[in-house]
Amino acid sequence: MTTQIINGRVLTPMGWVEGGSVLIEGTRIKSILNHSRHIDGVDKVIDARGNYVLPGGIDIHVHGGGGRDFMECTEDAFVTAVEAHRRHGTTSIFPTLSSSTVPMIREAAATCQKLMADPMSGVLGLHLEGPYFNPKMAGGQLPENIKVPTPEEYKPIIEDFTSIRRWDAAPELPGAEEFATYLRSKGILASLGHTAATYKDVEKGYRAGFTHATHFYNAMTGNHKEGPYKHEGTVESVYLIDGITVEMIADGIHVPSMMLRLIWKQKGVERTALITDALACAASDSKTAFDPRVIIENGVCMLADHSAIAGSIATMDRLVRTAVQQAGIPLEDVSRMASETPARIMGVYDRKGSLAPGKDADIMMFDADLNLTVFQHFDCLPCVTFAHHRVQILVDRQRIEIVRRQVEDKCRSRDADAQPVFYRVARSQRIDAFQLADDALGVLQKNCTALGRANALAGPLKNLEAEVRLHLMQNAAEVRLADEQIFRRLGNGAGSFYFNQILQMLRIHSISPII
Repeated sequence: MTTQIINGRVLTPMGWVEGGSVLIEGTRIKSILNHSRHIDGVDKVIDARGNYVLPGGIDIHVHGGGGRDFMECTEDAFVTAVEAHRRHGTTSIFPTLSSSTVPMIREAAATCQKLMADPMSGVLGLHLEGPYFNPKMAGGQLPENIKVPTPEEYKPIIEDFTSIRRWDAAPELPGAEEFATYLRSKGILASLGHTAATYKDVEKGYRAGFTHATHFYNAMTGNHKEGPYKHEGTVESVYLIDGITVEMIADGIHVPSMMLRLIWKQKGVERTALITDALACAASDSKTAFDPRVIIENGVCMLADHSAIAGSIATMDRLVRTAVQQAGIPLEDVSRMASETPARIMGVYDRKGSLAPGKDADIMMFDADLNLTVFQHFDCLPCVTFAHHRVQILVDRQRIEIVRRQVEDKCRSRDADAQPVFYRVARSQRIDAFQLADDALGVLQKNCTALGRANALAGPLKNLEAEVRLHLMQNAAEVRLADEQIFRRLGNGAGSFYFNQILQMLRIHSISPII
């Protein structure tokens, strides 16, 4: 399939292309054009309407989302969290595990390895944040899991799993230098974090292999007094060593906006990555965190005793807006820190991180106010999925196959409490998206008994109603409803109930549905 994105402000490694287009063949970018003329033979055309067209976000530090945490270690939790962040512009992800037990690490590594084998998953590798940390700088980490690194523990894990791509530790701990050297020999990123390291510690750690700093400024010391004298902290030490890259939680809370600007000015675009450090409650309606020790107050996650800020509820689109609108960093630099720099840090820049011929077609679009309008992850889903009410949604039958496989897997497990995966109803000028939705719902209906009928109906019907509301907001004059059969085939009267609710909603808006 060939796709052309037209009328965009396209950011390339060489700069902006105004009114340009991106030509995509299959899952990869074929070319960047300096015009928006339709190319013969293109199967799908997406009108960017003057929006910014940027490379998709790459999150190298994220704990969960959509109500699920990667510490659950299950495939269902991983997929749910990844999908939640995809709706906010993250097209590639390195799931993060907080300080955990060895069995948990092994289980998560196995799950991650399975998903990495699927090119549609968007998962690029596992990030282990701990447990080799300074207990005085534990923050939101589980204190009972924190320890010093021992080769007898970490070497078998690394030898058994190729999914581990990053591991964080405090460089001042006994055995930390040996740990970092071993990671480097295996091509795994060693990052310093949750540390009270001095300049001497950081320098020695850097020579051993610690080349990255975890959530810079958070869970590390800054300049401080010991008695009458001032001493440098980990922050100043990292600034002084040019070769150390950093990541910053650009939500304007964990690191204030002016400090975000300072990091950008001092470390530069090439050495600074944006991260969410998001918890399970990110990209969800949940008001509680996965960790019972964590509370959410005024949009901030912190320990219940208010002793420390915990992970964030940020998403990739929020990082972009905050860095541009609050920190005053140019959009092109912010985009590079959200895509290019993390791709370079994690060694995937050969296929990710920029809009260039031959690379994966991972794309975000933002309007003039930096609201996310489209994300597209061709390597994962050969379609455009909605992230904002202003965008038209295009789907194809490959997504239905994914739905079918996921539903059938749940049926085989006989998990009556599991919510089936459901692809939202979408409208398209080129593809009969309603028929595709009908196909997906037919699969759900066929397997309702195995899933538990009540649970199988709740999610799809709720999503159907929400999607119709989306279309009402998008363009009330052009709302088109799917055939009533899509609702009624679900059986036991629930479909008709929802259908009647939607009809009533349409009447309120003075719209005559096409049925």
